[in-house]
Amino acid sequence: MTHRKGGNRVKKTVTAIIFFVVFAGVGIGLTIYAYGLHGKAKASKNWPPADGTISSSSVSQHKSSSKDSTTYHAEVYYKYSVNGTNYSNNQVTFGDYGSGSPGHAQKIVNRYPAGKTVTVYYNPATPEESVLEPGVVWFVRVMLGAGIVFALVGVPGLLVVGLRLLLVAFVLGAEGVKRTRGSGGS
Repeated sequence: MTHRKGGNRVKKTVTAIIFFVVFAGVGIGLTIYAYGLHGKAKASKNWPPADGTISSSSVSQHKSSSKDSTTYHAEVYYKYSVNGTNYSNNQVTFGDYGSGSPGHAQKIVNRYPAGKTVTVYYNPATPEESVLEPGVVWFVRVMLGAGIVFALVGVPGLLVVGLRLLLVAFVLGAEGVKRTRGSGGS
């Protein structure tokens, strides 16, 4: 019976480690990604403008592999020129996202119909990088916040489980030493 309790304890500990590793990994990865996106979005507020034209604009549907859900995205393509070199892109904002409802994507498409003249903000260091709406949007802040929350749960949780595991190993190791000394030294 003692062996079974120990086995359950090990299973729970392994489950906790997996849970916290996933939480920490997702949190750290999402934080790094969102932080980079936030930095670009913030920098884009200072990018120079160029005249551009919307070449195509539509709502696209992406069905999940299980076909249970559909995500709608705004597909807005535009052309612009910087110092005589032509570029094209489809980045409306840093933090573009799809939605389960076509309404969000349709609003973006309505703002940018094909043929419309627009102002494009481009990165002066790499002019092929551009955006129609510079600055940080709420979705980037949500991703950054979610990443931080996941990391703040995952990393300390992993440390606590790891320390508990070390403590258990230390106690079991000490008991093993006591048993060895007690049985072999008489």
